[in-house]
Amino acid sequence: MVLKVNGTGFRSTTSHEYKVNKMRNLSIPVVRLTAAVCCVALVGCGGSGPGSGAEQTLSFGSLTTRIAGTVQPPVTSGEAGVVVTGVAGGNITALTLQDTSPTLVETRIAYTSSRDANREVYVMNADGTNQTNLTNNAALDYLPAWSMDGSKIAFTSTRDGNDEVFVMNADGSNQTNLTNDAGDDGEAAWSPDGTKIAFSTYRDSNYEVYVMNPDGTNLANLTNNAANDFEPAWSPDGSKITFTSDRDGDYNIYFMYADGTSQTRVTTNAATDDRPSWSPDGTKIAFTSTRDGNSEVYVMNADGTGQMRLTNNAVVDYDPAWSPDGSKITFSSYRDSDYEVYVMNADGTGQVRLTTAPSLDFEPAWGPFTQTRTLVGSGGSMGTNAAGFLFGQSHKEVRSLVAFDALNRSSARVKAQTGLGGGLPNVVFSVSADSITRLSYTNITDVVPTVVKVVGTGASILTATDAIVSFDSADGLVSAVLPYTSNRSGAPTFSLENGTRVIRGSFLGAWDGKGVNRAPNGASEVRLDARTGAIVSIK
Repeated sequence: MVLKVNGTGFRSTTSHEYKVNKMRNLSIPVVRLTAAVCCVALVGCGGSGPGSGAEQTLSFGSLTTRIAGTVQPPVTSGEAGVVVTGVAGGNITALTLQDTSPTLVETRIAYTSSRDANREVYVMNADGTNQTNLTNNAALDYLPAWSMDGSKIAFTSTRDGNDEVFVMNADGSNQTNLTNDAGDDGEAAWSPDGTKIAFSTYRDSNYEVYVMNPDGTNLANLTNNAANDFEPAWSPDGSKITFTSDRDGDYNIYFMYADGTSQTRVTTNAATDDRPSWSPDGTKIAFTSTRDGNSEVYVMNADGTGQMRLTNNAVVDYDPAWSPDGSKITFSSYRDSDYEVYVMNADGTGQVRLTTAPSLDFEPAWGPFTQTRTLVGSGGSMGTNAAGFLFGQSHKEVRSLVAFDALNRSSARVKAQTGLGGGLPNVVFSVSADSITRLSYTNITDVVPTVVKVVGTGASILTATDAIVSFDSADGLVSAVLPYTSNRSGAPTFSLENGTRVIRGSFLGAWDGKGVNRAPNGASEVRLDARTGAIVSIK
């Protein structure tokens, strides 16, 4: 296969050199989350709950939490379609949110970029905005692959001296080597159920497709062939794996069952066919072929029939990856004198450039619809374990979430305060505990919501016992957070003056809905808009 380096063709001299170069150098070639208002308890629903050693699961529509110990009954308050629910008092070990109506706007594309003078794994929104470096390492990091729940990304890295398969959380945290072998390992691909990772490895003195558990254990060689087998891709139902092999003299695409049996050649072209990618419904496979004199993106039926060219360009187009709804394909192209990530409709029309950096941007991997987001718990964006949480929703659509922890979790309480201000339409809750050790919140309106930490490590306020949280009655978003310490200042007082809700007390800060502390030196009086709960003035 002739591959492009800045427009110049070259061929590797051995199969291993070809594969290493191919893997390492491109120079080769409104989240909408719904929840029911009422509590549906799968195992109990608040009240006396099980003992401290047991767990109960509470489900609020698409919001699910696991709680060990006794929890107070969920508290609900709201006005005109906006409802806020609070849960507190137990050891909350997990809190997840299920996306029940996803759109492509909510998805992300991971890719490799050399814009930082070495290869890094980046992620961006589906329209090319918010391009973010996830790996930030001096070594080569490339070939990202999403887990099907969107929570993890596997990738290849040279940081331990040779190519290894790593995995990280989708935000770039907790980067871990899974393979730890002297032979090159890379090109990871997650099984649809998340229980296996297929990858290619040179540990047997030729490239083979292996499979392992997501923690790197239980490795098994699936291909066991004297030729080179690499670039595995799982079928959406998990029953088959496609891969590339040169066992018949040139590089073509093959099938096998997930256990490695029935290995069958799918493409039979004398040129190179590689980089297979399944459509989400399992009926199509996109791939790259050089049969027209240079690398182009093709598509075929899953049985190899109906092979059709999608790109028609004088330079390299390769690395296809389907959108999770099957309507689009992202790919890499050299048409702009450097490699950039493009997207097109599944029939090849509407080709649009997504990246514009003067660098190599390539190897795109379209992430799944974010079906489950871990908010609290292992890998959660709002911390590990918690004492309680509040969530706001507008017409059953989850819009915001507050999570907090306490030194003694059983002491945590939430209380609806709306009625104390004359029945004003914005919703106000109070949070209390013997000592709040962490309090953070997010408004779930962006593709990648920003978590605002008010109390806890890295925040301005290190300790508090209480907080007032105000929600907008129009959309259920957090509009203000006011932490305070009740044993120093007592409980705040509420009143209605000139159309504003006035809260007087001794606040340690006053955060608005965008995460800005409007009173870094504290405040004795905060006025909130009667409808939106937004901060109007501070004294």
